[in-house]
Amino acid sequence: MALSIPLGLMLGAYFSRGQKYINSVVDAFHFIPLTIIALYLLTPVLRQQPEGFVYSFMERMTIEVVVLTILTVPILAVLIGNETRELFKAEYVISSKTLGGSRRHILIKHIIPSLKDRFFILFGQQLVQTLIVMAHLGIFNLYFGGTILSNDQLASDPPRSFTNEWSGLIGGSKQFIQWAPWIPLTPIMCFALTILAVTFMVEGFSRVTTGRPVYFKKKKKKTMPTIKKQHPIEKSQFDFLDKFM
Repeated sequence: MALSIPLGLMLGAYFSRGQKYINSVVDAFHFIPLTIIALYLLTPVLRQQPEGFVYSFMERMTIEVVVLTILTVPILAVLIGNETRELFKAEYVISSKTLGGSRRHILIKHIIPSLKDRFFILFGQQLVQTLIVMAHLGIFNLYFGGTILSNDQLASDPPRSFTNEWSGLIGGSKQFIQWAPWIPLTPIMCFALTILAVTFMVEGFSRVTTGRPVYFKKKKKKTMPTIKKQHPIEKSQFDFLDKFM
């Protein structure tokens, strides 16, 4: 988000003419799974070689965080750029231009305050996307912090996670799915609950900012109209005119 927000704002404010060409290039990332790109880039970094890891522990974590961040930057930047360009067509922004407001002034005073709620929603969505990519990498035995490989040719151990995080626990226990499915089920449930919690937070924030009701309203029970019992009308209750004639 720290890279996508300024790039998207600049793209929508200063490069609006060439944005359609940038959109056509970035649209390809919507059809290419991010897991495949991350797997290709991170395999030489995270897998242990026969002589040991090429990079230190901190370097491996830093490289993985940077790669997972860069993969989402183009899509987020284009999305923010498109919304920025649409806001520049709003009437209050056009009025600010007419009064002499510069693009920098419009970005600071009008665009960013209008998009700050949207930034939080995008952050939650990208957090969920990153967790899913990490879970996918765990299936391919590519763990956060490094994958320890056994070099024993007679009785080699399965790949192990250097940090024993959730994706490493999923990948390390996937061979137990057939006869002991509850072993990999625990980290999978942790991932699912975390993703569900983030999704609920984003949805709740979206409902509050857009004015939609946060809680579900109880449906009122339909009541049948009650028919009042009619009393018989007696002749003695009326006074007729012929009595006074």
